[in-house]
Amino acid sequence: MNLALLTKWVWQWMDNPETLWVRLFRERYPLAAGSHLPWLSRRSSGLCKGWFTGMEQFVHAWTWTAGDGGSIRFWSDRWCGEESLMSRFPSMYHIATNQEGWVGKA
Repeated sequence: MNLALLTKWVWQWMDNPETLWVRLFRERYPLAAGSHLPWLSRRSSGLCKGWFTGMEQFVHAWTWTAGDGGSIRFWSDRWCGEESLMSRFPSMYHIATNQEGWVGKA
């Protein structure tokens, strides 16, 4: 797939969530729990699987600036160092009472 086009789509996916194509994709492929990525099934089309696999690579390469923390997941996003807190501190993650929390609400 064209890397420049994929990058543009990923940016639009994250930056313009109210555009028609993003709303249609999110309706068809809801976000996985604790993720900015959609949940795919075995029945998902090859095009979507390829696109979301590429999207996953970009999301894992991103780092987040906390700001007010309203769009950053406390445990699963990489906002504090090179890996997510869930990866760095798995035993703490497993005993946490709110594994889906946001930085801005911590």
